[in-house]
Amino acid sequence: MFPDRLSDLETSVVNAVGNTRRALKFACFAHRHGKSYATEEGIRQSRRGLRSSWRIVV
Repeated sequence: MFPDRLSDLETSVVNAVGNTRRALKFACFAHRHGKSYATEEGIRQSRRGLRSSWRIVV
């Protein structure tokens, strides 16, 4: 389903924000746009920012 190189990022996202459909969508977004995060807190902050943007758009 996901490319092999996504698995590390996916694992990091799951550890940081949980194993939900939206978390996996965030992992796909981050992978597609070449994002990387040094810490779990960085993942959480980025996801919060993206989630806020999605609310504005939708």
